[in-house]
Amino acid sequence: EATPEDIARGKALTDAGDCAGCHTADPAKPFAGGKRIDTPFGAVYSRNLTPDRDTGLGGWSEQDFYRALRFGVAPDAGER
Repeated sequence: EATPEDIARGKALTDAGDCAGCHTADPAKPFAGGKRIDTPFGAVYSRNLTPDRDTGLGGWSEQDFYRALRFGVAPDAGER
């Protein structure tokens, strides 16, 4: 269970990293992903960062999140 301190730290980190800038397509659904980002290689769509277990990262471990954040590898990507 997250403490108020954990929640405050998480908010500070997401604000500092401007996570919503890429992971919010619809302001009514913050961090739900789906934002189109055009790149020289084509468009990519941001992932859902909400705690939803089915469509977000609610089922991810801390290690899963670290790996995705640092290396861009989702938990379901398998070993490469």
